[in-house]
Amino acid sequence: MAFQDLERGGKPRLFSKKSTPEKERERSPERKHIQLLAAVALKVLLKLSPRDANIWDDDKTKRDSAANRVARHVNKWRGMAAQQVTGLTVIAWRNQQRAQTGGRQRFDILVEKILAEPSPQRTVDDLLRKNPPGYWKN
Repeated sequence: MAFQDLERGGKPRLFSKKSTPEKERERSPERKHIQLLAAVALKVLLKLSPRDANIWDDDKTKRDSAANRVARHVNKWRGMAAQQVTGLTVIAWRNQQRAQTGGRQRFDILVEKILAEPSPQRTVDDLLRKNPPGYWKN
């Protein structure tokens, strides 16, 4: 992933010349990928949850609950030490992905790919419990 980003003119953290303080937020391509995966996980969880008659209140509660669940797991992922991720953060990442015009295709493809899995719930659970694919374990 780092070499692909380097070829496209990016500056992956792997090739950073200076070390950043622990609490400084990173803007690396790896971090953006983590944000994308967290947004996808939230979207899939929302699509899998059954809808009740009281759409507005119930859906907001389910959204917040799912976002908090994703945030708890994302905080354990490697590369997320610089920021405490909350449910509102994950919701904001999902909204950013939905608002993108060019990059939205990646988001939609990942959502549809997971929903097409035999057990999309298990796929999301595995993603949340483990580091994202291609990342070293802690």
